[in-house]
Amino acid sequence: MAKFEDLSDDVLYIILQHLHLERSNILYHFRILSPRLNAFAESVLYRNIVLEDDDQHELSSYRAIERLGSPKDPLSQHVRSLHVKSFKGDEESFCMNQKFLLVCLNNIQRLRSFSWDSDLPLPDELLDTIHRRFPDAQLCTSLKSLDQPVLRSPQLYRLGISMPCSESDPGRKIRLWEQLKQALLQCRNLRTLSLDVHPELAVQQEHGKRPQNVHSSLTIEPTRVQNGISSIKSPGTAVNDAALVLYPLVTETVQLPLEPGDKLPTLQDFDIRANNYNLDAKHCTQLLDCMDWKRLKRLRLGPSDPKTFFEMFKYKVPQLEILEFTYSYEFRYHGPFTAYSPKLTACADFIASITALKELVVRCDGINLQDRLWMALVEVHGEHLQSLSIKTRYQGIEAPECKGNLGDLLLCLSSLTTLNLALRASFSNSSMCSFCPSPTHWLSTNYISSIPVIRSLRSLHVSVRVNLSDRSLYPTVADHAHCAILKVWIAYTNHAEDCELETFNMTFWRWEPTSPHPDEYGNSRNAHISKLTFESKKVGDRLVIKPRRHRQISEIYYRPVWEETTEGKLQATYVAEQLNVPRPPFILSSRFHKALGSLFQQPANGARVVRY
Repeated sequence: MAKFEDLSDDVLYIILQHLHLERSNILYHFRILSPRLNAFAESVLYRNIVLEDDDQHELSSYRAIERLGSPKDPLSQHVRSLHVKSFKGDEESFCMNQKFLLVCLNNIQRLRSFSWDSDLPLPDELLDTIHRRFPDAQLCTSLKSLDQPVLRSPQLYRLGISMPCSESDPGRKIRLWEQLKQALLQCRNLRTLSLDVHPELAVQQEHGKRPQNVHSSLTIEPTRVQNGISSIKSPGTAVNDAALVLYPLVTETVQLPLEPGDKLPTLQDFDIRANNYNLDAKHCTQLLDCMDWKRLKRLRLGPSDPKTFFEMFKYKVPQLEILEFTYSYEFRYHGPFTAYSPKLTACADFIASITALKELVVRCDGINLQDRLWMALVEVHGEHLQSLSIKTRYQGIEAPECKGNLGDLLLCLSSLTTLNLALRASFSNSSMCSFCPSPTHWLSTNYISSIPVIRSLRSLHVSVRVNLSDRSLYPTVADHAHCAILKVWIAYTNHAEDCELETFNMTFWRWEPTSPHPDEYGNSRNAHISKLTFESKKVGDRLVIKPRRHRQISEIYYRPVWEETTEGKLQATYVAEQLNVPRPPFILSSRFHKALGSLFQQPANGARVVRY
């Protein structure tokens, strides 16, 4: 059997690339085996470096900056993409400043992409260094103002811009959007564009809102506001529901002021995040004429009424692969809900006109599986759709109400590999859990039954809202999370051996009420959303479950136990092992084993694997 040290450089690099996609943590252990493996592992691990300016990533970001700043460290030879996130400036930064970043850019040998995602503008000195040392690198930025040096850069490849919006000065808003349009007309190399809006600081302070609590307009429900806070209540929600959403106070519509003869760059990714962007017939006609839509591969529509857009762009985006949009249902409080039929009909016709859709993200407040939208999805894209996400219209509201059997729809998508669902949990009247042998929680796992066994599925994520209680979120949902996760894994284990499920994550969230006590920085504690994600995956033949970002809580391993049923069939269950058991040896997953071909022989379950 071939050892890693005996492989050629090309084969070893390909193996480590596949390994990085499946078990990236193993590459960190490879670095100590030999200098050669260390060099190859680092060339894969550190091709893309992300520097995040917060307390959670302070040490890792500082270590990366320290290594990139050293001319003797070979790390600078491996970096191809540098991403700076949430930079707070030289005075407030945890681990970086402009001088450190400049040293890193001067030491990196070859850079293909530089990303700047910060509320602060990109410093001119850093921009000049990128232009001088890496003239072919792609510049990707997120802006909250019209940064003219960045907008004039010939290397600008991705632009995410959030425009200030103030109802007190509509003339200024018009001027800013006109300036943005003129800048976009000159960005000939731009391929990714995201448009959003945010309230200006003066408007926030007038309504008693803190600047650090500004939300993206895509995730905010436009409802009536009282003292800067709006109450969102979906049908079936209790009157004392704590679903309070901070509202950005942006109600007037916005548009790019396009005119005949304007030519926008040829985009591959177009993201209209602003939910107050007006997609009327006139503007859709202008959009259609000002850009070549034949190369567009990803489209995201934040406005919840894209009916006109769908009608006018039918058969106009032949290469579209990823579609994300929002639609709303009309709810009747004394009867079943019905859809806005013309809107969903236009959406269904638009989806049917696409030939190669691979990913669909739907944000809605209700699903009727008898709508033409879902019928068109199954008929046209059922054999090649790879990813499906059904989410809430806005952050902080209840999951969509589903009319029909969701499992029947999912079983028609034969190539689905990624599934992301926001589901409504059922609260039973007794403490009996329908799955747990020792019931200790009130939340039933019946909603999990709507997810069928899909053989092609590799990644599954479910989001569930839980009620407020006097306990913190982890002890409230821990027992239920393990029950629900085990229920899914047992179904996949017993269904077929060729199932490809690799990861199953569950996110539980709830609204936390306003507190009269300030936080550690002296700021008032407004109503906010708290989240907790439980991650699960197979390690060999064992199952491991662990809450994300809870270092004080150890991961729990479950081993399979096979029992014979009365029908003579073998059925698996999972039994928790004792805590602090040794970690299982590294075992190649089936997908990684297939990618490597005959280089390795898959060991039997439970066999120890020799580490190379």
